[in-house]
Amino acid sequence: MLNRLNRPDTIAKLLSHKYRRSSRSKRRLAILSLAVSFAAAHVAVASMVKVIGTSGTNGTPSNPNGGPGGNATANASGNTDTSNTAIAIGGTGGYGLGAGATGGNGGVGGYATAQAFGSNASSNSVTFTASATGGTGGQGTDLRHRGGNGGYAFAHASGSTGGGPVNIIANQIGGSGGQGYNGALGGNGANSSLGNAVSGSTTGKLTLTQNATGGNSGGTHGGEFAGVAGNASSFLDLTFSGAGAPSYLIGNSNAYAGSGGDIDNPGNAVINFGQAGNANAQINLSNVGNVSATATANNGQQHGSNIIFYSTGGSDSNFNGGFAHRAFATAVGISTGTGSVGGYSYVTANAIGSSGGYSNQGTGGTGGNATAQAFGSNASSNPVTVTASAIGGAGGQGAGFGYAGGSGNLATVNNTSGISTGGGNVNVTANQIGGSGGYGSHGAVGGNGASSILMNAVSGSTTGRLTLTQ
Repeated sequence: MLNRLNRPDTIAKLLSHKYRRSSRSKRRLAILSLAVSFAAAHVAVASMVKVIGTSGTNGTPSNPNGGPGGNATANASGNTDTSNTAIAIGGTGGYGLGAGATGGNGGVGGYATAQAFGSNASSNSVTFTASATGGTGGQGTDLRHRGGNGGYAFAHASGSTGGGPVNIIANQIGGSGGQGYNGALGGNGANSSLGNAVSGSTTGKLTLTQNATGGNSGGTHGGEFAGVAGNASSFLDLTFSGAGAPSYLIGNSNAYAGSGGDIDNPGNAVINFGQAGNANAQINLSNVGNVSATATANNGQQHGSNIIFYSTGGSDSNFNGGFAHRAFATAVGISTGTGSVGGYSYVTANAIGSSGGYSNQGTGGTGGNATAQAFGSNASSNPVTVTASAIGGAGGQGAGFGYAGGSGNLATVNNTSGISTGGGNVNVTANQIGGSGGYGSHGAVGGNGASSILMNAVSGSTTGRLTLTQ
């Protein structure tokens, strides 16, 4: 969907088409176009493009597998726009043929590509956003089949002004795997990886944000296991120098792993299945003036697959909740300017391990581990503040006699340091929290919490005040 109705060139085209057969109308159009153009010189212009891929075809008796979802591409650009937004959503894969026939695989989700660009010579604030979401895989049906895999997503955004604030955002979400029904397996979630997907230019404030999210795996009803959850990685590595550098550089690199899909009434015992994806967030920024760099791996919402029984009669099998995978975050922020040209350095790294999946007839899954590290420096008398925080993933809930809640996993903070060669105050902090054990219900014992040990995890150097906390 193209939303450009407020743009003078679009209005002129519409009017021109409507009145082109009348010479009198053409004269009226010329006057009207002039009036619109004059008014537009005083009004901010915005562009929004949204494209959704078509759904795949569903299976038939002659072709039981679902068809792939349609791809979607959205491009938003305009040299005078102060806000460009591109949204692309891949189409959902088609369903495999339903129960009562031979069954079929779900179709793969469609790809999504979003790009947003803009350049404004004024000092106005501009925001350019590209958001791409891969299509969800289609539902698979019956034994020996599976849900479709999620579609991949690609996002890129860039923009500049003549000195005004610039805000650039790229959101990239891998498609989720399709569900499996009547014994079919779940589909895989798509991986999501961003590397320097945002860029910008201004002598004012520049904010760059990229968010990578892995697709959730598809769950299953009556199948043996869910699909594989998508990994997420976000890397932002940029250097600004010289007279054209921003006065204030803010960067955010975020990665959120996919979660494991749920299993309802599994047909066979499954152990160590349905793991959450990995999350890897890294940022390395250098600027003449002020710099703020933040890397975040996971937000506490990720988890391994859950096992759910709607009837619990008589099974002696061990149906464990899904394990969780790791989260890793590293952040570096350097201000190179000296004297009044230099600025402060504010650096943060956050990592949260995914939670283990729960089981209502077995042992909870083990939580994922988390690692964070950060470094900040400057060459002026401005402050340096560095913080690294890691929280181990909690174990999942277990249920039933002879079973237990899942164990919490380790958190690690290391190599966290701050330096000011210009004598600025330096504050370095390490927060490390071991994962909690999972709750035990209906006779299950509680899971073990993880230990947390810090030893010289922080360091710093300055001729000013130095504060080290762990």
